[in-house]
Amino acid sequence: MKRTAVGLFIKCGKAIAVLLSVSKEPQIIDRRMISLADPSIPDSIQPFHVFETRSGRAAQETVEKLKKVVAKVSANSIKVMLDEYRQKGYSPDRAALVVGSTIDPDKLHNEHIRWHALEGQLFRTSVEKALLDQNVKCSIVLSGEVYKKSSELLKKKEEELKSIVKELGRAMSPWRSEEKSASMAAWMSCIRKS
Repeated sequence: MKRTAVGLFIKCGKAIAVLLSVSKEPQIIDRRMISLADPSIPDSIQPFHVFETRSGRAAQETVEKLKKVVAKVSANSIKVMLDEYRQKGYSPDRAALVVGSTIDPDKLHNEHIRWHALEGQLFRTSVEKALLDQNVKCSIVLSGEVYKKSSELLKKKEEELKSIVKELGRAMSPWRSEEKSASMAAWMSCIRKS
């Protein structure tokens, strides 16, 4: 029986999504970029950077509006993607989000770094909610730990996994580290289902 899962590498304003299936060996079914921000509203790509040019209540109100834009675009992008997968006969019920950090932004003292952490948190939680609303369970893995965690779960050496994932994407271009990490995260999700 084939199992399918989605791996998503979360970035500011977008995510790289990989649909992967596993029976005996993993197979990439789809790879795409999805929007998490509205390109017609450039500030929605980095909502908290509004504080660079604005302050006070007006800035906070703008950020709140931008957060709603991100939530709406993320929900729509996830729904469209999953609807397309389901129409093609794939029903992923698990997803893994690959993120740069899960640090609590309130613990950061540098204001600019805190904005980045808040944006990372916003995009991660928006995608997670959108997936849960579509009955897709989520897990989170740090980008710097994806191969280590995969190695532990799949009982394979990290170098072997890197080689397998590199080969999986041979026919795709580009096939960067983000796609590879999303694939590895999806593979872990498929295995965790058993």
